[in-house]
Amino acid sequence: MQIRSLLLVLLFSFQSLSSQELYKVPFGRKDGLPSLTIYNSLKDKEGFQWFASDLGILKYDGYNFNIYNSEDGIADVENFSLFEDSQGRIWFGSYNGGISFYKNGRFYNEKSIKIFKKSSSKGYILRISENQKGEIFIIYSNGNVDIITSNLDKLTSIKNKNIIAHYVQNKNDFFLTTNGVLNSKFNVIKKLSFENLNKFAVVRMCKKNDVIYFSHLNAIYTIENNNIQKLYDIPVLESDIISVFVDSNNKIWIGTRNGVYVKEINNIKSTFEVYYNEDAISSVNEDFENKIWITTLDNGVYYIPNPTAKLFRIMD
Repeated sequence: MQIRSLLLVLLFSFQSLSSQELYKVPFGRKDGLPSLTIYNSLKDKEGFQWFASDLGILKYDGYNFNIYNSEDGIADVENFSLFEDSQGRIWFGSYNGGISFYKNGRFYNEKSIKIFKKSSSKGYILRISENQKGEIFIIYSNGNVDIITSNLDKLTSIKNKNIIAHYVQNKNDFFLTTNGVLNSKFNVIKKLSFENLNKFAVVRMCKKNDVIYFSHLNAIYTIENNNIQKLYDIPVLESDIISVFVDSNNKIWIGTRNGVYVKEINNIKSTFEVYYNEDAISSVNEDFENKIWITTLDNGVYYIPNPTAKLFRIMD
């Protein structure tokens, strides 16, 4: 009995002096990254991982990082986001607002696609998306939108609508703005029931099972059938949420400037698990094998081969 009691005391003492962490494989400069500032990541249809950084676009083939910059045809060396459309074209969210994409080993920009010169730019590219017709929507930080036809023969600019994001639900186009939801004709169909959105605070959006998840200030909201509902408050500062992702196991990953918050979406009562609280988590995505890739603003890329495997770290 005395030995058993001693073991229990030691066990609980150990737990109180330790914290959990997901096992990770870090990638940094020694692995070929030109910078440790990585803004976003993408898994393409062929299984390659792409990364947007402040010093170029990176493509990881499972062994090496290939680095692409303006000399290769990208509109800008600094890019905040990546998007793959239904034709396999990978579009880049550039800081300077220039439009470019990659397909079949070649980069295309305004020199090769003349309509790109008609862009309404005047701001960095905030988000890129696609609708059921294959039209590409490029949303800028100033609230303007460029709509590009699937075959790249026409570009239409929409201005002065304060648009934050385009999304598709039930095969129809909708737009989230600073004060409500617009339909495909840019008419208001839903006003927000809370204070107006700050377009710079809505940093990331993701879609899962026809539900849109987005961040505003320190909360996560959903859009379903154009109804906007608050899902969670996150115990961080109002400007701290910088990425949102939902994985294949219905876990939501919320990247903040002080780690990533993880929990099951449908388990409202469960608490968040927090990992890597010394890192600013800029994006999370999942590959074909359900492995997790995390990008950071100061420590490169983390590969999580088993999201359920946890390490215990002794607290100082």
